Amino acid sequence: MKNTLLSLVGLFLILQLNAQKYKSGSTNINHTDSIFLINLPQLRLPDYLKGPDAKTLPSVFDYAESPFLRPVFQQYLYSCGQASSIGYNFTFEINRVRNLPSDDTANQYPPVFTWNFFNNAEPYQGVCFYYTFEAVKSNGHPNYTAYGGMGDSEYKWMTGYDNYYSGMFNRISDVYSIYVGNPEGIETLKHWIFDHLNGSEFGGLANFYTDSGGLNLLPAGTPEEGKHVTTQWGPYTGHSMTIIGWNDSIRWDYNNDGQYTNDIDINGDSIVDLKDWEIGGFKYINSHGVTFADSGFCYMMYKTVAEEKPPAGIWNKSVYVLTVKEDYSPKITFKVKLKYNFRNKLKISAGVSSD
Repeated sequence: MKNTLLSLVGLFLILQLNAQKYKSGSTNINHTDSIFLINLPQLRLPDYLKGPDAKTLPSVFDYAESPFLRPVFQQYLYSCGQASSIGYNFTFEINRVRNLPSDDTANQYPPVFTWNFFNNAEPYQGVCFYYTFEAVKSNGHPNYTAYGGMGDSEYKWMTGYDNYYSGMFNRISDVYSIYVGNPEGIETLKHWIFDHLNGSEFGGLANFYTDSGGLNLLPAGTPEEGKHVTTQWGPYTGHSMTIIGWNDSIRWDYNNDGQYTNDIDINGDSIVDLKDWEIGGFKYINSHGVTFADSGFCYMMYKTVAEEKPPAGIWNKSVYVLTVKEDYSPKITFKVKLKYNFRNKLKISAGVSSD
């Protein structure tokens, strides 16, 4: 017998309801979430992008002015995992394939929609973006108009068949990790940002988990002098942000020797690797409003993604990227009206048989 899952309207399927017991805390990714993230398929640099004949990337590139990057915004409470993955990354990707501007609210996607399905109605409960990715793959995501704004409550579950149906067309296709703890990983991410590793006209963004770090200003007389830069992340993993580009020329003198180098051992471990780089970094966007760093944007040195966590670095030295479905239409939907006051006890499934 052939069975296929139906798209559910008004509820977020068994996967999402069960996932509520695997929530991330406010300071660290928990063990269960880490297993899910570690097991995502990993993208690697293709052979044709290696060696002397590989495509040469620009030394500076970012999407800060791209029409597909939504304007900087302030996340609601502890929804950073959804602010980064939905508010920035998914919004960028879905509008890129549809050639739509992200500064139009009709083309924006509220992070609180998916956050509220997993936060147990607790305002100070973070939710790993893994569940967000799975939810949007399975059920889609409504836009600003259907949801009724960006979301300003930890209690709201959207109501109405038409609203859920409209969201079914907006789906994530695949999610991948990229290990960035070595120079090849840096190049892999840069190529993803530039052209999705496949020669596309546009590339994509990348999400990562870390802790707020120390902000400094790039030194006078160096590229982008006076702009903010993260030179070291904190010890925890409870905050998610989004990488949007890079600059191979920014620099920071970690060992205070008056030089900027990538080829000497500056940390005394007798190894010269990415942890010793003082030149180059990524550009990222935060969800703490325009008062953060440079109107919401900031640099982070390449060195910071290779450091061990704790006490510094990013979680698992990895970032997470996604692709979307440009044209998707549900073949069959299931419309249900249900009223119950214990949402964690709900479990609904539906199927269709060929006979």
